[in-house]
Amino acid sequence: MAKNSLFSSVSRGLATVTLLVIAVPASLASAAGFFGRGWWLFDVLASFRPQFFVILLLAGIAYGTLVSWTGGGIFLVMAAANAFVLAPLFFGSPATAEGVERLEIITFNVQADARNRVEVMAWLEDNPADVVVLVVSSIEWEEAARRADLPYEIYAGPLPDRSFGITVLALDARNVESHDIDGDQIVQFTVDFPGHGPVTILAIHPQAPVTPAAAAANELLLVATGTMAAQVEGSVVVVGDLNTTPWSARYRDLMKRGQLESSSTGFGIQPTWPANIGVASIPIDHLLHSADLTTTDREVGPDLGSDHYPVIIRLAPAADEIDAANRP
Repeated sequence: MAKNSLFSSVSRGLATVTLLVIAVPASLASAAGFFGRGWWLFDVLASFRPQFFVILLLAGIAYGTLVSWTGGGIFLVMAAANAFVLAPLFFGSPATAEGVERLEIITFNVQADARNRVEVMAWLEDNPADVVVLVVSSIEWEEAARRADLPYEIYAGPLPDRSFGITVLALDARNVESHDIDGDQIVQFTVDFPGHGPVTILAIHPQAPVTPAAAAANELLLVATGTMAAQVEGSVVVVGDLNTTPWSARYRDLMKRGQLESSSTGFGIQPTWPANIGVASIPIDHLLHSADLTTTDREVGPDLGSDHYPVIIRLAPAADEIDAANRP
C-alpha cells in the first residue's frame, strides 16, 4: 500500500512539474504577445496564439484535476485570453455581397528553387482564377508558366538580376495595368472588376521577422503598404506572404493605416505555413481589401511541394460597406 502511495505521489509530482514547464511559458508568451509594439519578438510570439490556446486549455484542465483549480484557473484564463483574440476569425461576419460577379485571386509562395513547377501549373490550369500572385517566384517559374500555356498574361516578374521576386498572372480580359514598384517585395497593378470597376492590387512579400533588422524591414514595408493603400482612390487589395499573422500588431496596424478589412474574418484560422505539420502551422499568407469589397469564399489549397499552401479568395462588391476607419 505504501509503495502504491509513493508511486502515486511521485507520478503526481512529475505530472505537476511537466504541466508547469509547459503551461507557465505558454502563459508568459501569451501575455507578451499583447505588447508586440514594444518589442519585435513579442510580436512574433503573438503569431502562435492558436497553439497557446490549445496548450493552456488542456494544461488548465489537467492541472485543476490533478493539483489545484486555483492554478488551473489561471491557465484557463490565459487560454480564454487567446480565444478572445482568435474569436473574430470564427464568429466575425464579412459584409453582404452584392451582385453575381466575383473576382478570384490566388496567392502562393512557391519558393524560387522548388522543382514542383509542372505540378503547380497543372493545379492552376484546373483551378483558374482571375489573378494569380506567385511569391518568391523566379525566372524559372515565369518560364514554366509560359510553357504551360495557361490562359494568363504575365504582367510582372522577378528582375533578371534578382534570385527571386513576385510574379503576377492575370486573365487578359481583366485589362491589367501594371505599375511595378519593387519586383522583389511589392508590385502594384490594377485590374477591371466587371460590375464594380477598377481594383488596385498591391502584391507584397516583406521579410520574415527572424532578427531585429528583418523585423524592422517587415514593419517598414507593411507601413508603406498601408500608406499606399489609403491613398488609392477606389477599391484596393493587399495580397501576398506577409510573414505575419492576424494577431500581430503589425498586421492590425496595416489594417488601420490602409483602412482595410481582412479576408480571414469568418473563415477560421486557415494556416498556410509551414505546410504538413498540422496544428503547429500558422496563417501568414493573406488578402486584405477595402471596405467596398467583401470576401464570399476563402480556402487553403493542397500541398503542392512548397513549404506554403496556396490560398484562394473570392471577392464581391460589398452591399453594406463596413466603416473601416472606425475600427478600434
